[in-house]
Amino acid sequence: MQLQSEEKPECEYLVLLWDGMSMIDEREKKKMLDETAKLLEMENAQLYAFALMDRSFHLLAGEMEGHSLCPLFSDSFPALEHLNIYHTRVNSDRDLVAKSCEIHRIPIKNGFAARPSDYWWSSCRAYLGYYTWPMLDTGRILGILNERLDRARIQYRRLLSADAGKGKKALTQVSMAAEKLIKYG
Repeated sequence: MQLQSEEKPECEYLVLLWDGMSMIDEREKKKMLDETAKLLEMENAQLYAFALMDRSFHLLAGEMEGHSLCPLFSDSFPALEHLNIYHTRVNSDRDLVAKSCEIHRIPIKNGFAARPSDYWWSSCRAYLGYYTWPMLDTGRILGILNERLDRARIQYRRLLSADAGKGKKALTQVSMAAEKLIKYG
């Protein structure tokens, strides 16, 4: 499939890390997701993928009118002790797809799940069609893979399987696989 647009995505990969507090309580995770949804809605920014862990929150989101989302998150979660935010821009559709797969594999790498779809506090289940998170936009990334939702979900599942390795090698494999799917369907 040829890309619909040559425009570069205005997206950002953010990692929020905090010390001194472990969000073991599931209610706290739900509260943080709800607050994130409100923040992004107020700024008219989209959430494309996430994984919320005990001491970190990984997000793939659309930037607000070309500006970073970092200040928004640092000001909105003052209760998190020693909050550090790391971010990087995502500059291509290929990287957008690969980064979402990387985020969905984080619970496996941290020992929280055996498969990406097993971890509840991640957007992976929505990409595979098992659950709907109201604040999540899966259409952009799935639309990059295929116009038909059923085929896009199958291709996304394949990309998650291709990412079974660890480290940069796995991310490179997913990026290459994503590029092939984007080009050839």
